[in-house]
Amino acid sequence: MAASTVSREEQNDVTVALAPPSPRDFDPTADISRMAFWRQSHLEREKVFARLRRESPVSWQRPVEWPLPQPFSGFWALTRHADITRVSTDNETFRSAESVVLEPIPSDIARISAFFMAMDAPEHTRLRKIISSAFSPRQIRKITSSITDNAHEIVRVFAKKGEVDVVEDLSRHLPERTFFELVGIPESDREYLGRVIRTFTAEPGRADSDEDPIQRLLRVNGELREYGAELAARKRREPGDDVITTLATTETDGQRLSDDQMGAAMVLLAVAGNDTTRQTTSHAVKALAEHPEQRDWLREDLPGRINVAVEEMIRWASPIVQFARVAAHDAEVGGQLVRAGEKVVMIYSSGNRDEHAFDDPHRFDVGRSPNTHVGFGGGGVHHCLGSPVARAQLRALFTELLTVAPVIEVGEPVYTQNTLVNGITSLPARVVGGG
Repeated sequence: MAASTVSREEQNDVTVALAPPSPRDFDPTADISRMAFWRQSHLEREKVFARLRRESPVSWQRPVEWPLPQPFSGFWALTRHADITRVSTDNETFRSAESVVLEPIPSDIARISAFFMAMDAPEHTRLRKIISSAFSPRQIRKITSSITDNAHEIVRVFAKKGEVDVVEDLSRHLPERTFFELVGIPESDREYLGRVIRTFTAEPGRADSDEDPIQRLLRVNGELREYGAELAARKRREPGDDVITTLATTETDGQRLSDDQMGAAMVLLAVAGNDTTRQTTSHAVKALAEHPEQRDWLREDLPGRINVAVEEMIRWASPIVQFARVAAHDAEVGGQLVRAGEKVVMIYSSGNRDEHAFDDPHRFDVGRSPNTHVGFGGGGVHHCLGSPVARAQLRALFTELLTVAPVIEVGEPVYTQNTLVNGITSLPARVVGGG
């Protein structure tokens, strides 16, 4: 199926002028614009980010290596927690319509997958209000009960297997089930849609076919959008108690989401609702296996300590590595003048290891408090709406896991190699004495 076009309703009312070629000198401290840098491990990249935090926390970088035309003459790399939070929360100065990620992806393509994350006020405000209504306290309470039941079943099956792959046998299942139930995917569609989502989030070169990665993303994106529009039409005829029904029927200022916008919402919900929680789970299983003293301390009082531990799991995993904004007018960030139209890239994974924000940030500490991580976007109007659901999943899954199968021996992981997701695609392991 062909990818859907972007409707006029998705176009933003506010745009900014792109920066002209800049006479700035590129920062000599470190060059993070090359794909070779991003293909390194998280640990190798962190060594560079640590140097930037010390010597040049807001650095002017070369345009990122990318096969498409470059609308930006460079980008500002933000590596400190304070600067990331400042840009995240100043949504009047730093806008999303022109760029949301490091790569110079055209805004119309970004809207296909990022939907309202690639918009600014007033359109973003209207759409976020509609989408927020689908994540009401009642919906959160309802899905939390289901999450607990599903986590119980998933962990008990996992614990009996012995030799496992953590990603395939554990991490992917709860986010997938939660997405299906929260969104309102009929049982008859779940096998198909699960396969489509896994194809969409597969690491380039590790998918089930030799299809060009960009073409694969566009094709599968189109399938998800088409499915979302069709499901919205069904829910309008036969409403349910789910997110898609709410999104398809709620009106704000006399307007409701169009079928095309419903398709875009399906892409965002499918990816955001699956990928980040799955990656956090895999990283946390690995960290607990490698730090048994942390595992044992947590087990001493699971009900009293699990909430704090979940925040450390999110900080430690930093599943989303970076997002971007574009300056609407001149502004100062970390002692640097960012000119109107220049791009700033917030490197969350670096902010979550910032020595200025965290004591001993390279230590996995499930008792860390306070823990002001930027794992859900650093605040502001683009803060993740699904964060309560993600926390509920992690809380339920690790409560079950540390009760039923506390000892897991892990092997060598296979990591993703991209700029956006700090992911694990495979993690062989052995469950010791589970079941």
